[in-house]
Amino acid sequence: MKRVLVMISILVLATTVNAQFPGGMPGNMKSVPNMGHIYGKITDSSNKAIADVSVVLLQNRFDSVSKKMKEVLLKGVVTKGNGEFNFEELPVMRQLKLKISVTGFKQLEQAISFMPPMNGNTQKSAAPAAMPSFDKDLGNIKLTTEVKQLQDVVVISSKPLMRLDADKKVFNVEKNLVSAGGTALDVM
Repeated sequence: MKRVLVMISILVLATTVNAQFPGGMPGNMKSVPNMGHIYGKITDSSNKAIADVSVVLLQNRFDSVSKKMKEVLLKGVVTKGNGEFNFEELPVMRQLKLKISVTGFKQLEQAISFMPPMNGNTQKSAAPAAMPSFDKDLGNIKLTTEVKQLQDVVVISSKPLMRLDADKKVFNVEKNLVSAGGTALDVM
């Protein structure tokens, strides 16, 4: 009788406890809670923080119209004055792409995943290493400067048709079509 009672209590506890993910996980695994957190700091080659950098997270989704996978904007921020960025409530079961861009620096793309890399080694019991990390510190991300050489620039200037001085008006007859080929009397 004790064995039956113990078996029933274990069965009841096993069906009611969801200990795989923080916050509980539905039994059918259709919806995974968004609990991922990514943060970091954007710096230049001399470790000086870069402000106002565009940091965007993209996610691959199936487009029902084109029947293909497309990159879709998940979240985007602009870095603070100290170069730091922060994303919260991210999906943990999908591969994400981080895009960083700012004027004067090369654009950077980086793949982000909360799941641990899959190793073919099944002999070792790597239970602690197999647990996904929901908190990713990307550290200092260094951007390299992008120098573009422009072609030579020629500046052409011309005098205005009329100039106002403090006590007179100066009329430039060089630009007047009426005076072309005429005399000073025609200009007046």
